[in-house]
Amino acid sequence: MLFYLAPMEGITGYIVRNAYAHYFPYIDKYFTPFIPAAKKMSKKIKRDLAAENNGQIRLVPQLIGNRADEFLMMIRQLEDLGFTSVNLNFGCPSGTVVSKRKGAGFLEEPEELEMLLEEVLENSPRSEERRVGKEC
Repeated sequence: MLFYLAPMEGITGYIVRNAYAHYFPYIDKYFTPFIPAAKKMSKKIKRDLAAENNGQIRLVPQLIGNRADEFLMMIRQLEDLGFTSVNLNFGCPSGTVVSKRKGAGFLEEPEELEMLLEEVLENSPRSEERRVGKEC
């Protein structure tokens, strides 16, 4: 069985993740609170993601947004920081998130969601490796 720590915005930053890792060493993976897919990552988010602040924690950044180009820009920035996977959040039910057509709010647009996912998967780093892997 695998154990993942789900994020809670404003609570599960690197300090809490490190405390959990110390007292619950069996947690396999930690997800960040959602990071807005935008053109530039804030200093606060960079600090939360920094390797020196996360020790041996297996950390997966969670992105939220509704534009493929912004997801792709953020994915490239995360790759530059050494991350090899991301979690795209299309489940957050918060009213303020949904009202902006993000999180669960984007699920009301299945055709747009499909196009966004196709573009992100096709153009994200390592997409060629995924295509080759599917053919084998």
